[in-house]
Amino acid sequence: LGGASAGQVIFRAVYTDKGVAGPTPLLSHTVERVAVRRSPVVRAVAADQSQGMTLRMEANGGVETMSAVANGYLVFKNIDLSGIRELRIVAQAPNREGFKGGTLEVRVGGLAGDLVGQATIGNAGVVAPDANAAQTAGRAPVPGAGPAPAVIPLRNVAGPRDLWIVARNFGAKPTEPVLSITAITFVQ
Repeated sequence: LGGASAGQVIFRAVYTDKGVAGPTPLLSHTVERVAVRRSPVVRAVAADQSQGMTLRMEANGGVETMSAVANGYLVFKNIDLSGIRELRIVAQAPNREGFKGGTLEVRVGGLAGDLVGQATIGNAGVVAPDANAAQTAGRAPVPGAGPAPAVIPLRNVAGPRDLWIVARNFGAKPTEPVLSITAITFVQ
């Protein structure tokens, strides 16, 4: 699908039986089911809602990112987190461009909702993925391939929820860029 539905797939199944003749005939019956699924990789620019974020083009316009100021956020609505054990968020805070770095918070339900995971993004990349050794266990960045993702383990959250990705840096001025987010991958 394109436009606002980019990254979504719609599955539709329809079945109609012929019914049965006999002393008590059964009429034909149609059953239809529709399911909408999102890709496990979601671009930050595809968020359903954002605040304190600015669209930014990198790599000569080849990569779209969302640049955040302190307390800026992305919201992905109605995400089914059942079975999702971690998020891998491609984020960076390039010092040469004035980014201050900060903490990525993963929340459900709202800006002050339940904190289900977090990672610290510094000027050199992922600094402290908070109790997550997986970042340094064989997932080193490939030279020239961009930043390594912040691997953020999630507390167990089931069912469809609004997912908030919040950029925090309590020492940054309100207009200073904190970090830039490119993509989020949902991992089971």
